[in-house]
Amino acid sequence: MKKKILSVVALFILASLFLFACNGKDAAKFTIKEHYTTAGTNGVLTSYDIDGKEYVIFDQFLELLNPTTHRIGNTYEVIDGIPTPKKSEDGYYNLDDGMLYSSEKPIEAFRLDSETYNKMEDVKFPIYYKDKTIDLESGAKKLNDTVLYPLEKLAEAFSFKIENGEFVFAEKDDNELEVLNQKDYDWYIDQKETGKYSENNCGPSCAVMSLYFQKGYDKAVTAETARNTRINDGGWWFTNDVSDFLKDSGVKHRMKFYKNPDSLLKPLREGKICIICIDSSTLRYNPDANSHFNKYYTGGGGHFIVVNGYKVVDGRLYYIVNDPNSWGMKYADGSYMGKDRYYDAIDIDKTVRQWSKEYYVVDNN
Repeated sequence: MKKKILSVVALFILASLFLFACNGKDAAKFTIKEHYTTAGTNGVLTSYDIDGKEYVIFDQFLELLNPTTHRIGNTYEVIDGIPTPKKSEDGYYNLDDGMLYSSEKPIEAFRLDSETYNKMEDVKFPIYYKDKTIDLESGAKKLNDTVLYPLEKLAEAFSFKIENGEFVFAEKDDNELEVLNQKDYDWYIDQKETGKYSENNCGPSCAVMSLYFQKGYDKAVTAETARNTRINDGGWWFTNDVSDFLKDSGVKHRMKFYKNPDSLLKPLREGKICIICIDSSTLRYNPDANSHFNKYYTGGGGHFIVVNGYKVVDGRLYYIVNDPNSWGMKYADGSYMGKDRYYDAIDIDKTVRQWSKEYYVVDNN
C-alpha cells in the first residue's frame, strides 16, 4: 500500500520567505508532466514541470497520502495554464467538501473570505507522521495562490519511490482502506418490525443491534422489549436512554465526544462499532434502488444509526452503517437496504457536529 499512517508530527511552514510569487513579468514555465496512481486507491496525482523541475500540488498530495483522513483542501480551476484555488464571483474561496481537516481544531466552513482563508495556512498544511519531524519549510513554490512542492523532496521526506507510474512507500500504511465489523449471524434490525412505536424506535433498534453484536443474538431481547424498559410514553429515545439500556444489559460501552473522523475510524479499526445520533434529513439522497451508497429514503430528522465499518472508494471515505430505517425496503437479493449501507463521511461529519457530538463506542466482546 502507498501510504503511511497519519500519526507523526511534521510542520509545513508556509513563510513568505520561501515562496515563489508568480506574476506576468517573471512567470515560471509551467506544463503538465505526469499522472501518477497510488496503490490501494484509484486516485491520480498530476505533476507539473516548472522550469525543468517536477512539482505536485501540496494539498492534493496530502489527500492521496492518506485518504482515510480528510483535510480541508482547495478546489482548482485552470487560469493561464496554472491550477488556481477557485473563487466565487464575490471573492470567496470554495473549498473541497471531500477534504475535512482531521485534528483537534474542526473547520466548519467550506466557503471562506480571503481574510479567513489567509489565516488558515497553519491549519491547512500541518502534517502528522510518527517517529520524526520532517522539514518541509524550504522548496515550496506558490503560483497563483497554489502551493506546490518538489516531488523529489517529497519522495525523500516520505520515503517512497516511483515504479511504473505508481507511488510505492517503504513503510506500509497501518490504516486499512476497508474495515467491516460483522458477525457470522444476522444482527440487523429493521425498525418497521418493532411494534407500536416503531416510528420512534431507531434508538431501541440501535441499542439492541449493539447488544446482539457484542453478546450474540438473543430472540428474547427485541427493540420492542428494550423500549418497554424505559418510561417515555413512546417518544424518542435520547442518548442517555440508549446508554442506560446498554448499561442495564451489561453491554460494555463508553461515551465519547466527536472531534473529527478519527473519532470513529480508530475504534472501527479496533473491531468495535459506534452508535451515533444524526439529523438524517441532511444526508444526500440516492434514488437508485440498486445502489448501496448514501441515503435510500427521503425526508428524515433526529435518528440513531450504528457505524460498523468504513471504506475508501475512488479516494473518498464512506462509513458503513446499519441504518434501522429500512421499513421493509430490500434489494433484489432480499437484503435490507439499511444493512451495511455506505454513507458519505463528509455528510456524517457535518451532521454529527451539528446534531449531537455525543456518541457511544461498543466493544466487540
